[in-house]
Amino acid sequence: CAAGQYRRKPSVTPEEGDDDRTPKERFLADISNGGNVTMSGDISLDAPLTVNNNAVLQLGSNQITWSVSSALFVVDGATLTLKSNSGTGQITNSKWGAQAVNGGKIIVENGVYVTNKEGFRAVGSGSKITMNGGTLRTQETGLVASQGATIEMNGGLIDTIDNFGIATNG
Repeated sequence: CAAGQYRRKPSVTPEEGDDDRTPKERFLADISNGGNVTMSGDISLDAPLTVNNNAVLQLGSNQITWSVSSALFVVDGATLTLKSNSGTGQITNSKWGAQAVNGGKIIVENGVYVTNKEGFRAVGSGSKITMNGGTLRTQETGLVASQGATIEMNGGLIDTIDNFGIATNG
């Protein structure tokens, strides 16, 4: 695939030329609808992305860059699993990398390298962040749980420059 494209597994993406959407439009639709999405190029987004169905995002060595401060929301009991089995995948924006709200869950697997001003935040009862591996490198706080949310740290590394690796609030 060319830069800015991705592959969805199982292979349900139409053959090249059968779909007039841009790679970015296909990515946004597929990750929002859930399933397994494998990146094969960098993507830049200018609006928040809400995941309300279970999804696995295989970043590879690719980067998703947002120009908004709160970029990725996992909501309503959905689970987003972030992986980067080959290379160093990155999620970059100016504030929070991802937020689990209203029972949403974020699972960070081995190999993921995420960089933001802030890392991941879980808000509200039933919301959860699980870190099984990988590296979370942030300027400020790595993982935050508030208002009854939880954090489970099974492996990995949180590398912060200015503040805390893990913080809870209420």
